[in-house]
Formats: sequence, structure tokens, C-alpha cells
Amino acid sequence: MSKENRRNILMIVAAALICGILHVGLYSVDVFTCFSQIFCGAVTVAWGLSVLRRVTDEHLRNLLLSIAGSFLLFLLLQVINYIFAQRQPWLRRYAWYGYYVCMIAFAIIMYELSLSLSQDEGKRSGAVRFLLPASGIILAVGVLTNDLHQLAFRFKTAEMLPGSPKSYGPVFYLYFACFFLLLLFASALIMKKYRQFIRRDSFFTLLPILALAVFLVLNMFDLTPRIGGIKMWQLGEMFTFCMLAFLEICIITHLIPANTDYEKLFALSTLPAVILDEEGVACYSSLESQHPFPDSENTMVMRHPISGGCVEWAVDIAPLNALNQELSETTQRINSRNAYLSEEAKIKKEKAEVESRNRIYDEITRIVRPQLQQINTLLKMPGRSFDEQLPSIAVCCVYIKRRSNMELLADNGTLPFEELSLAVKESLAYVRLLGVNAASYASGTGIYPAVMVIAAYERVESVLEDCLETISDLMIRTKAEPGAITVRMMLKTDALTLPVMEKERATVAYHESVSVTKDGKDMILIFTFREGGKKHE
Repeated sequence: MSKENRRNILMIVAAALICGILHVGLYSVDVFTCFSQIFCGAVTVAWGLSVLRRVTDEHLRNLLLSIAGSFLLFLLLQVINYIFAQRQPWLRRYAWYGYYVCMIAFAIIMYELSLSLSQDEGKRSGAVRFLLPASGIILAVGVLTNDLHQLAFRFKTAEMLPGSPKSYGPVFYLYFACFFLLLLFASALIMKKYRQFIRRDSFFTLLPILALAVFLVLNMFDLTPRIGGIKMWQLGEMFTFCMLAFLEICIITHLIPANTDYEKLFALSTLPAVILDEEGVACYSSLESQHPFPDSENTMVMRHPISGGCVEWAVDIAPLNALNQELSETTQRINSRNAYLSEEAKIKKEKAEVESRNRIYDEITRIVRPQLQQINTLLKMPGRSFDEQLPSIAVCCVYIKRRSNMELLADNGTLPFEELSLAVKESLAYVRLLGVNAASYASGTGIYPAVMVIAAYERVESVLEDCLETISDLMIRTKAEPGAITVRMMLKTDALTLPVMEKERATVAYHESVSVTKDGKDMILIFTFREGGKKHE
């Protein structure tokens, strides 16, 4: 038992003795007519203030303060009855009726307190637990409205006062049956919890209840302690003192959680900490505290303000520093590894790009190999000078240039129509060097499969290479339509041997058709390319 708890229980016992003695000593003094009620009320207020500070559970604290409030209301009604209502019979009577409201309120709150102490919050539910409290409230209302039905008290004279001759009705007996049932259930639940929690003899808790029971028996036979023929205690004051002592014992035995003995727990704590007052003086210290704490690389001093001072404690951050060092080293290794991987990825990317370019260049070389061979043949042809062969070589070179360009631009699988029109225009520019009247015309725009655009340009090139020596006039018209490209070639030549060409050809990407019209030296070739060829086998 802590010093504070011991002081509280001794205060209640001493207050009861002082109240009884002073009540007798001041009995004949008019000013102190209600001294017992005022003194008992002061003790109740002091105990309530201590509960407000000590009890940590909000629900239990509110119940205890409600009990203290019912005691204070009971004592106030006594003062009204004894002093202020002497000439107002109706006020005396209703103040007396109010006693029963306070008594049943105390019993109901004690019942709720016992349930709170004996059960978990989630299990305290159901209609059965509200039966007794609801009955008590109804019976208390019946006592308050006794003037209407007189089922609680039947007065035998017209003067309806507390001391008037009267008999008792069914509401009175039902009221006290409910009152004692509530207290009986509350006491049984508390004692059951006490024996489970403390695991020792519960006689200490029963002392206030036994003292109250003895006083009730003595009061029944008018044998209460007297000094000079004057009663030391009235039933109301003794009931208040005994119940306050009983509740204080519940706090002492920790049935009701209270904020006590924490200074001992703090002193036994292994955490280096101190509680300082406003001047910085250590009031409480833990077992391993050495105030002031050394503020080193591996120790951090923390501070938090509290009411009346602050708390200081030292935190060992050596493990944290070691962890941070390890994290730093790991981060450096990861950064080095990331740099190595990044450089490796860069090299792989460059290598892939080189391989891709080489593959494209090899493919271009394979594609334009016939033109390269033709250039080589022209250069080695006997009987003709280089200047005479240059225009023919230039036509082959421009094809190589434009065809390579198409291959490089066709990475995404499509080419614009403008690429075809520009290639045809540039090829005809070199054909004119041979003295050919050449012209080109393009209309429309669009994006088409690359293989379709390339096929159209290859058709133009194959015709040019076959008739380059005999052609005199040439006009090429390219036209872009939705999903189709048309190449119309009108040429005049003395002798034209066309390359072997299929009238229709279908690939996966496009469908090609060829139309040839010849009239003497005039010839019209129409190549039509449409998107959407044959399906995959």
C-alpha cells in the first residue's frame, strides 16, 4: 500500500471519528445545526478530487464521481430538510422523498461499477443487466409521486411530514427489495473479482461493509454510540463514510486502476531517465540514471516538457550509428555496382546498335548488289569512255542512295508516300543527263507499308535500267490514294524490252497489278499497289 493510499484510508476513518465527536460537541450551537452534513460533504469533495487525479480509466472515474455526487445531493437534501424547509411542509416532504432518489442512484451506480470491474466492456450487454436498474428508477419515481397515490407512505394525519405517523405501502417494500438486490449483486461481483485478482483473504475489503451492517443493527434497536445522550452519527453520514472507505479499498487493492506507486516503478526502470522540476532539479531518477547525461556520439539526450517540469532520458544510439554506417557502406557498394551495371548496359546497347547498323548495311548491300555489279560492268565496258558512261552510272548511284535511305527509314515498318515521289523525281533528274525528255508528277499523301513503297520504286528502277539506252521521252506520275499507290509511266523508245513481270502479284502486305499498253514507239505502264495482300500460310 502506497503512502498516498494509506493516507486516504486513514483520512476517511479519522474524518468519521472527528465528525462524530464534533457533532456532539457542537450539537447545542445553533450555527452548527448541520455540521455533520457539511463536514461529511467536505470529506466527499476531497475524496472526489483525489479520484479525479488518481483514477486513469475514464469510465470508472465517471462512475466514482457520480457516486460522490449522489452523496453530496443526499447531504444537501438533509440540509434543506433540517434548515431551509422548516416552515414549508411540502419542501420538507419532497426533500425527504429525494433521499430515496439518492439512495437508489447510489445503488444503480454501484451495480454498474461492479459490472465494469468484473467483466470486459464487450461482454456487458443484454436486456437482463438493465432489469434491476430500470426497476429501481421506476420505484424511485413511485416514491417521488407518493402524494398522488400514497402507495409508498400512507400518512395517518393531514400533516404529511417525515416524522408524521404513517404506514408503508407496496412501493416502499419493493423499493428496498430492489435497493438491497442492487447492492447485493454489486457486492457479490466485487468480492468475486477481488478474490480472483488479489488471491488472498478478502476480509480487509469487508471491514467497511461489516461496520455499516453493525451500525444498521444498532440503529434499528436505537443502540448507536452516544456521548451525553447525543448520537455521534446519523445513518446518512455513517453510510457515506463506510461507502467511501469501501471504494478507497477497491482503489488500494487495484481493482480500480489508479495512478499510484508509479514513482517506485520509475525508480526501478532500467531506462536512464530523470524527472526535473521547473528549476531543473531532479525529483525522480531511474535505477541507471546519471544526471546530467553525457551527450556523446553514441548517446542522445531527449527532453519532453510535462506539467511542473520536464522529463529527460538518454538514448543509446550506438546500434543506430552502426546500422547507419553499414547502410552507408552498402549504399556505396550498390552505387558502385549500379555504375558498373550502367556502363555494362551502355556497352551492350552500343554493341547492339552497331550490330543492328551492320545488319542493316549488309541487307542494303545485298539489296543494291545488282546495281553495284552494273556499275562495275559499265566501268569495264570496252570502247566507251568514263564520261560517256557517267550518266548511266549516276542513275544507278541515285537508286542505291534512295533505296538505302528507304531501308534506314523503314524501321517501324511504314514509309510516307513523299519518300517515293522524291526518289522518282531525283532518279529522273539524272536520266535527263542522257538527253531524255523526262518529267514527274505526284499527287496525294499518306503512310503506307514500307515494302509496298519500296516495291513501287523498284518497279520504276527496273524499267529505267532496261530502256535507259533507247528511251527518248519519259513521264512518270505517282498517285497516293487511301490504301493504294499508282505509278503511271509513259515513255517513247525505239526498242524496249521489258523485264519479265507478273501481271499480278500478292504478298503479305500488299497486292500488285501491272497493265501494259503499247502503240508503236509509245508505251504506257501502270503499276497499282493496294494494301492487304494474301494471308499467312
